[in-house]
Amino acid sequence: GIAPVCGWLVVVEGDNKGVSFPIHSEKNTIGRGSNFDVNLSFDKAISKEGDAVITYDSRGKRFYVTLGSGKNNVYHNNGLLLTPEEVKDYDVIEAGSTKMVFRSFCNDEFTY
Repeated sequence: GIAPVCGWLVVVEGDNKGVSFPIHSEKNTIGRGSNFDVNLSFDKAISKEGDAVITYDSRGKRFYVTLGSGKNNVYHNNGLLLTPEEVKDYDVIEAGSTKMVFRSFCNDEFTY
């Protein structure tokens, strides 16, 4: 079936400002290639192996960001991402030369 949209990442700094990426239920990979859910192919500083993963936990109605298998540093609200962290509205995820702001659709007030 259909993977429902649960949130979005919007590029706010770097190439392609204003581009948005839907975040679906379960895991969403961030990398530089067509096989990634959040395809940042315009940013050559992004790893081809994938730099991060955003996961929507439908039971807890929460979003989390974790490191992917790439070798690049990823930042969450200007702090180096070393362990999984909860992501909330207007949080900033930075990978390569791209900064993205997160917005949720699913939360305590609405879910599928």
